[in-house]
Amino acid sequence: MSRSYLDFKAIRERVPFLGVLDRYHIEVKRVNGSQLKGRCPLPSHTSKEPDTFCVNTDKNVFCCHSDSCKKSGRGASGNVIDFVCLMESIQAYEAAAKLNEWYPDGLPPKPATAAEPEENRPLAFTLKDVNPEHPEFARAFPIPKDEGHPIIKASSVCRFGCMMVITGGSG
Repeated sequence: MSRSYLDFKAIRERVPFLGVLDRYHIEVKRVNGSQLKGRCPLPSHTSKEPDTFCVNTDKNVFCCHSDSCKKSGRGASGNVIDFVCLMESIQAYEAAAKLNEWYPDGLPPKPATAAEPEENRPLAFTLKDVNPEHPEFARAFPIPKDEGHPIIKASSVCRFGCMMVITGGSG
């Protein structure tokens, strides 16, 4: 059975290491602009040393400085494909294929069934005693001099996420 061609170099360049870490739920902290550090997630890691796992997001490479990862013989550093190989215990081609599927364009794929946004439900409360003299009210709901009723601009509806009905008062 022949396997389809995978461009390892293109995959290494387009797949964001930070996205792969996120996919595996690995927490890291930023040390500087491109350096991340955290607890090593590799299966070969047995050391209790904190923050031995380092990632350079500019170069898209990782390294674990623990003795346990170095002694395992499986490697303690590499690129994003090597990282998936170690995490999944799979060969490089399988890891590249997995990354290619996860990040076909360098971005995480959209969920297969994206939830539709819920319709706005009516508020469970009534807003009373709105002060039409307040400067924010006047700016959001300008009142033309000849009509005496506020005009609600579309931008105000978007900003506040609701409509307002002005009545004679809350009396």
